[in-house]
Amino acid sequence: ERVSGPSTAKNFHGRKQPTARLFDMWALTAAHPTLPLPSYAYVTNMTNGRTLLVRINDRGPYARNRVIDLSRASARLLGFEMQGTTVVRVRYAGRAPLNGEDHYEQRFLAGQHWYRVAGWSAARPRLGR
Repeated sequence: ERVSGPSTAKNFHGRKQPTARLFDMWALTAAHPTLPLPSYAYVTNMTNGRTLLVRINDRGPYARNRVIDLSRASARLLGFEMQGTTVVRVRYAGRAPLNGEDHYEQRFLAGQHWYRVAGWSAARPRLGR
């Protein structure tokens, strides 16, 4: 069980990351201190059981007591955007392609029961744009 929270998305939105991609606070991405760049990780909110597959494409977090910083979209889908932090489990899911395609994350998300029941679109989430 680990504490997590959305990064200060507005401050970093559009900035270049170590993987040469621009940070998009509405993409399913995260920053982790030790996982390979780029890679995938399953992040489970231990409070409500929701799980996401996120792309690790940056280093961090730099706040104390956090093991991962999630994008705003990831925090929103996991159900804790407004509270800022929660207890999560992080599991490495393998290397991610360098080209930045997000079809793996989207396919995993579309298969989640809680996502379908909530009526969110199976296409790339447009969470706040």
